[in-house]
Amino acid sequence: MSKVSNFLMIIFLSIIFTHCTNENKAQLLGEWQGLSWVVEGQQSSRNAEAVQFSFLENGEYSGSWGDKTEKGVFSLDADKLFTTEEGKLKKMVKIEFTGSDTLVFHMNRMGTEEQLILVRK
Repeated sequence: MSKVSNFLMIIFLSIIFTHCTNENKAQLLGEWQGLSWVVEGQQSSRNAEAVQFSFLENGEYSGSWGDKTEKGVFSLDADKLFTTEEGKLKKMVKIEFTGSDTLVFHMNRMGTEEQLILVRK
């Protein structure tokens, strides 16, 4: 492949990537309420309904579950959501939208696969 073809391919992939990230951000914005928490493919006893997240256009987010709260900034890279809580390190979860009102966080907690399903408020 020529240098021009390689350059055009990079431009094309960048445009597609940017479009997907912008589309995911538009879907992510708003208020979310936990619905279900699945651990290793089984419904867990964790109280998913106590989980709430809010994602704002300016890149800020807040979250709460039980008596724990956090707030900070977020960014997206395709299907990866990065959150940086104030005073903490950046975290990443894989996200999946299943329709316009359902969001799934695919998480890895110390080697244990978890899915937190949230619905738009």
